[in-house]
Amino acid sequence: MKRYLWIILSLVLSVSCGQNKLMNVFSENDTVRLQVGRTEHFIYDANFCQMAFNRDKMQFRAQTDNTSDYFVVNFYSVPYELAQVVRADITWTTEFEVLKRNNLTFEVIKVEGEKVWLWSSSSRIGVCLRVF
Repeated sequence: MKRYLWIILSLVLSVSCGQNKLMNVFSENDTVRLQVGRTEHFIYDANFCQMAFNRDKMQFRAQTDNTSDYFVVNFYSVPYELAQVVRADITWTTEFEVLKRNNLTFEVIKVEGEKVWLWSSSSRIGVCLRVF
Protein backbone atom coordinates (compact mmCIF):
# COMPACT_ATOMS: atom_id res chain seq x y z
CA MET A 1 0.00 0.00 0.00
CA LYS A 2 2.82 2.40 0.86
CA ARG A 3 4.42 1.68 -2.47
CA TYR A 4 1.27 2.74 -4.37
CA LEU A 5 0.96 5.87 -2.27
CA TRP A 6 4.58 6.75 -3.08
CA ILE A 7 3.98 6.22 -6.82
CA ILE A 8 0.88 8.43 -6.79
CA LEU A 9 2.67 11.14 -4.81
CA SER A 10 5.61 11.05 -7.23
CA LEU A 11 3.29 11.42 -10.23
CA VAL A 12 1.47 14.36 -8.68
CA LEU A 13 4.73 16.13 -7.85
CA SER A 14 6.21 15.54 -11.30
CA VAL A 15 3.13 16.99 -13.01
CA SER A 16 3.13 19.97 -10.64
CA CYS A 17 6.86 20.62 -11.18
CA GLY A 18 6.38 20.40 -14.95
CA GLN A 19 3.56 22.97 -14.77
CA ASN A 20 5.71 25.37 -12.75
CA LYS A 21 8.65 24.95 -15.10
CA LEU A 22 6.46 25.64 -18.14
CA MET A 23 4.99 28.74 -16.47
CA ASN A 24 8.45 30.02 -15.45
CA VAL A 25 9.85 29.58 -18.95
CA PHE A 26 6.79 31.38 -20.35
CA SER A 27 7.30 34.37 -18.03
CA GLU A 28 10.95 34.82 -19.07
CA ASN A 29 10.01 35.96 -22.60
CA ASP A 30 8.60 39.48 -22.89
CA THR A 31 7.11 39.15 -26.38
CA VAL A 32 3.35 39.68 -26.67
CA ARG A 33 2.07 36.23 -27.52
CA LEU A 34 -0.30 33.33 -26.91
CA GLN A 35 1.12 30.00 -25.81
CA VAL A 36 -0.82 26.75 -25.38
CA GLY A 37 1.25 24.10 -23.64
CA ARG A 38 4.70 24.42 -25.20
CA THR A 39 3.40 25.76 -28.53
CA GLU A 40 3.36 29.47 -29.30
CA HIS A 41 0.26 29.98 -31.47
CA PHE A 42 0.69 33.71 -31.97
CA ILE A 43 3.81 35.86 -31.64
CA TYR A 44 3.43 39.61 -32.05
CA ASP A 45 5.80 41.27 -34.52
CA ALA A 46 5.44 45.07 -34.75
CA ASN A 47 6.40 44.97 -38.45
CA PHE A 48 3.46 42.74 -39.42
CA CYS A 49 0.94 42.91 -36.56
CA GLN A 50 -1.40 45.21 -34.69
CA MET A 51 -2.69 45.10 -31.15
CA ALA A 52 -5.38 46.92 -29.24
CA PHE A 53 -6.88 46.98 -25.77
CA ASN A 54 -10.43 48.23 -25.25
CA ARG A 55 -10.87 49.01 -21.55
CA ASP A 56 -14.65 49.47 -21.86
CA LYS A 57 -15.10 46.02 -23.42
CA MET A 58 -12.21 44.55 -21.36
CA GLN A 59 -10.86 43.05 -24.58
CA PHE A 60 -7.31 42.59 -25.87
CA ARG A 61 -6.74 41.74 -29.52
CA ALA A 62 -3.53 41.01 -31.45
CA GLN A 63 -3.60 40.20 -35.15
CA THR A 64 -1.52 40.11 -38.27
CA ASP A 65 -2.01 43.07 -40.62
CA ASN A 66 -4.17 40.96 -42.95
CA THR A 67 -6.10 39.47 -39.94
CA SER A 68 -5.38 35.90 -41.04
CA ASP A 69 -3.92 35.08 -37.62
CA TYR A 70 -5.07 36.54 -34.31
CA PHE A 71 -5.92 36.00 -30.70
CA VAL A 72 -8.60 37.78 -28.70
CA VAL A 73 -8.97 37.77 -24.93
CA ASN A 74 -12.27 38.94 -23.41
CA PHE A 75 -11.78 39.52 -19.70
CA TYR A 76 -14.42 39.47 -16.98
CA SER A 77 -12.22 41.97 -15.08
CA VAL A 78 -9.09 43.84 -16.17
CA PRO A 79 -5.79 42.28 -15.02
CA TYR A 80 -3.38 44.76 -13.48
CA GLU A 81 -1.64 43.41 -10.36
CA LEU A 82 0.60 40.49 -9.48
CA ALA A 83 -1.17 37.35 -8.18
CA GLN A 84 -4.57 38.68 -9.30
CA VAL A 85 -6.90 35.96 -10.54
CA VAL A 86 -9.11 36.82 -13.52
CA ARG A 87 -11.49 34.94 -15.77
CA ALA A 88 -11.50 35.31 -19.53
CA ASP A 89 -12.72 33.86 -22.80
CA ILE A 90 -10.05 33.43 -25.44
CA THR A 91 -10.22 32.86 -29.21
CA TRP A 92 -7.26 32.16 -31.49
CA THR A 93 -6.35 30.87 -34.90
CA THR A 94 -4.26 27.84 -35.73
CA GLU A 95 -3.07 26.74 -39.13
CA PHE A 96 -6.40 25.01 -39.85
CA GLU A 97 -9.06 26.32 -37.47
CA VAL A 98 -10.30 28.90 -35.00
CA LEU A 99 -10.30 27.70 -31.40
CA LYS A 100 -12.17 29.11 -28.41
CA ARG A 101 -12.00 28.44 -24.69
CA ASN A 102 -14.54 30.05 -22.37
CA ASN A 103 -14.44 30.93 -18.70
CA LEU A 104 -10.74 30.20 -18.17
CA THR A 105 -9.09 31.18 -14.90
CA PHE A 106 -5.79 33.04 -15.27
CA GLU A 107 -3.35 34.20 -12.64
CA VAL A 108 -1.26 37.32 -13.21
CA ILE A 109 2.27 35.94 -12.85
CA LYS A 110 4.24 39.04 -13.87
CA VAL A 111 3.65 42.75 -14.46
CA GLU A 112 6.06 45.22 -16.07
CA GLY A 113 4.57 48.61 -16.93
CA GLU A 114 1.68 48.04 -19.36
CA LYS A 115 2.72 44.44 -20.02
CA VAL A 116 0.99 41.62 -18.13
CA TRP A 117 1.78 37.88 -18.16
CA LEU A 118 -1.19 35.58 -17.43
CA TRP A 119 -1.11 31.83 -16.88
CA SER A 120 -3.93 29.30 -16.69
CA SER A 121 -2.65 26.22 -14.86
CA SER A 122 -5.74 24.15 -15.61
CA SER A 123 -5.55 24.66 -19.37
CA ARG A 124 -1.78 25.34 -19.65
CA ILE A 125 -2.41 28.54 -21.59
CA GLY A 126 -0.15 31.57 -21.23
CA VAL A 127 -0.86 35.04 -22.55
CA CYS A 128 1.52 38.00 -22.54
CA LEU A 129 -0.27 41.22 -23.49
CA ARG A 130 -0.36 44.98 -23.02
CA VAL A 131 -3.09 46.63 -21.00
CA PHE A 132 -2.90 50.28 -22.09
